[in-house]
Amino acid sequence: ECRWIAKRVPHQRRDSRRNGKSIAITGATGCGKSFLAMVISSEAIERGFNVKYWSLSELVERLSKAEKKSETLKKINEADLLNIDDFGLGTLTAQEQSLVYEIIKSRADNLSTIIVSQRPCADWYEWLGGKYIADGVADRIINFYYLIELKGESRRALARKQAKEAAEL
Repeated sequence: ECRWIAKRVPHQRRDSRRNGKSIAITGATGCGKSFLAMVISSEAIERGFNVKYWSLSELVERLSKAEKKSETLKKINEADLLNIDDFGLGTLTAQEQSLVYEIIKSRADNLSTIIVSQRPCADWYEWLGGKYIADGVADRIINFYYLIELKGESRRALARKQAKEAAEL
């Protein structure tokens, strides 16, 4: 049983505490981070959970363009499981760092989230601008997330290599 995903009790209000658990998956390009996140998300969907998927840049853009950020964040948080891919991929402005903090803070203690990142967790502090915002995000991730670091070769490169070897036979 997938225990880290919040269970929805029939007839229970959606805003009640659901003890959501979250995962941060890190690793090099092509090692299977997004694949693992999608497998977990697919299982959650099969079990009847509402799952949403965005890259971090799409999510930040959506929030930054919203007239009413609180309503948009509330709509995002309708998801029992939010899958955020490409976390830490580019640089963030101070406003975008603040939005990342708001997303993580709003889900931390009762909604499940999967963060997928090529950037190691140790580098997130600097990427989030250090000090206050980074401290807030780090505190929530340390206390509410399971951390999974994938290691190994790119699965895509390995598949190409195997296909090339098979073609030469």
